[in-house]
Amino acid sequence: MRKFLTFIAASLILYSCENYQEENEALKLSLEKLQNEKIEQEMLMDDFSETMALIQQNLQEIRDKEGNIENLSLSKEGLRNSKDEIIDDLDVIRKKMEENKNSLEDLKKKMAGSHRQNANMRKMVDQMTLEIAKKDSSIEVLRLDLENKNFQIAKLKSEMDYIRERKERELQEKEDLLNMAYYIAGDYKTLEEKGVVDKSGGFIGIGRVKTLQDDLDKSEFTAIDKRTFSDLMVGKRKAELLSTHPAHSYQWEKEDKNIVRLIILDKEAFWKSSKTMVLLWD
Repeated sequence: MRKFLTFIAASLILYSCENYQEENEALKLSLEKLQNEKIEQEMLMDDFSETMALIQQNLQEIRDKEGNIENLSLSKEGLRNSKDEIIDDLDVIRKKMEENKNSLEDLKKKMAGSHRQNANMRKMVDQMTLEIAKKDSSIEVLRLDLENKNFQIAKLKSEMDYIRERKERELQEKEDLLNMAYYIAGDYKTLEEKGVVDKSGGFIGIGRVKTLQDDLDKSEFTAIDKRTFSDLMVGKRKAELLSTHPAHSYQWEKEDKNIVRLIILDKEAFWKSSKTMVLLWD
């Protein structure tokens, strides 16, 4: 009988220990879950605060841009003189509204995936969604108002693009013209026939030391871009430059007894005295 009682007591103690361990494990898991939910809630609150602050900041900037556009569009003269500024403001408004909508949508997704729903946060998000929708409506009213004042934004943008492209093209053409140079190469007979040298061996319109004269006919010359023109194939036994160029700005590449090509070492120095190169070979 004593052994039986001892066995029963031991069993009860063992059962109590096992039950305690199970309850302890369950309690630990519950605490970990609560801790994770707390961290998740804190992160959600941080995201919520940051998103709301960003949206409010964007809305304030949008309101500022709307006010500026309304002031500029009070008169036709204001519209005409401030087209670039109005277009820029409208583009900022569009981008800020898009940023607001994306930020709010991301926040909604995070809240939907949260284990705990915060009624106040949900209410504030719904209010912000409504405010953004109202702002969309006010922006549309502004756009229609501009159109009613014959301020066709699409047409204006096209005109501005055309003006900008034309200016860029004109600047490029001027730069290309400034960097245009000319050359001609040949034997004495060829250069004489083309009116480049006379019978005395001097240049027509060119001094041996002085720079080129304006009345030299360029129709027989080849036009090149001095920024990219770096060498000229020769392949003759004899060659010389009749135009004026510093000796250090070029060199002759030779092979055996032939001059293979003329190499320009310093483009700026080479074309400084003359934008016309005359090469005589034999």
